[in-house]
Amino acid sequence: MRGPGNIQRSAQTRKAMKIVYEKKIPRRNIRRVLLGCITLALLFAGGLWLTPAPERARYLSAPFRRSEDSARVSCGGLTLVLSESKDRCLNIQIARNGKYVSRFRDSTIRLAHCPDSVQIADINGDKQPDAKLTFGQADDHPGVVAMKQVYLISGQSYSIYSWVDFSNYLETDFNGDHAFELICTDSTIFNNQPYYKTEIYAFSGDKLTNVSLVYGYPKLTRIDKSPALIHPILTESDRRRLLSDRPRQFKFR
Repeated sequence: MRGPGNIQRSAQTRKAMKIVYEKKIPRRNIRRVLLGCITLALLFAGGLWLTPAPERARYLSAPFRRSEDSARVSCGGLTLVLSESKDRCLNIQIARNGKYVSRFRDSTIRLAHCPDSVQIADINGDKQPDAKLTFGQADDHPGVVAMKQVYLISGQSYSIYSWVDFSNYLETDFNGDHAFELICTDSTIFNNQPYYKTEIYAFSGDKLTNVSLVYGYPKLTRIDKSPALIHPILTESDRRRLLSDRPRQFKFR
């Protein structure tokens, strides 16, 4: 049992500790610290919610003027002339500010499949107009429509990048460097089931570099839209195994 002396000393100790505590950390300071912590937490949470989404390409659409054997368009200082030769090759002529700078031939594209308009935007971040053409074409699989994507990318002259795609996603600047990455889709087999495989590429000189792993790709979607495993969960090993060197039928000229 505590004697009167012990009780008195305990009361004095508590009183002394309270005085020391209040001298070292006044209550109003504690409230300020707590309020500051809450404010920082709210700002952090708000920052996560308000993080801007990656910018997508904003195209200016310019319609072609057609004749029997050619299609022509001028927009933003860029002029394209498409014509089909007797050997059924598509000729693409490119002029910038009235001066022809590049010419290409492609035996895999027909003028009849030419889109109604060309999409103009600065895709590679050099402040010069680039062009995108999407040509429709059939695929080997019934009910599946593939597209021939053709990009005319500016430089000292113009380079042409083309490949077969199963989607027409808008180009997206994932890393904020003002050069847009390309979102491409192909068909593949995963665990003995048919899927669309979506990957991310970046322009890199005369090729496209697969940067899918940086942004959590490749991603799969069931072609037949089966309720089971429409979007299967992929491990890092799965993603690496699914990586493509380049899009289907990729060509650079």
